[in-house]
Amino acid sequence: MAIKPHFHIIFAAAYCYACYWNVCIGRQLIEVGLSQKLPFPRFFLHLTSWNVGLNAVYFTLKALGIASSKKSKTFFFGILGPMSLIVCFYFWALMLNDPKNLSSGKKRAFFPVIYSHLSHTTQFFSTVLELIFYSSEASTTND
Repeated sequence: MAIKPHFHIIFAAAYCYACYWNVCIGRQLIEVGLSQKLPFPRFFLHLTSWNVGLNAVYFTLKALGIASSKKSKTFFFGILGPMSLIVCFYFWALMLNDPKNLSSGKKRAFFPVIYSHLSHTTQFFSTVLELIFYSSEASTTND
């Protein structure tokens, strides 16, 4: 039995949950007056949110078997993979330099550590595993 679909399901669930959590945090920040309501969804405000949303769509389509191999491969290698690594590495650069860089003052309480890792660190693992899956597909088709 192939292990790849199980990882796609796990990452799809994790990223969908991160999207949900992101929206909930945005609403809480507006309710307590730490953020203003914008004319567009807050979800589109940060690169991390874009990345988590695209990962949720990508891994959900992969888990359902809907994503075509060529188009998803192009999307992954051209956009999603590099963006995911940028999000992860920038997060860790800020975290290692000074964790207070990640969010300001009172807002920090709304971003638990587990959420930060779910929306930033997970990208490294999903990207590396997807690269391994693509390389194993390439090696089996070339044999």
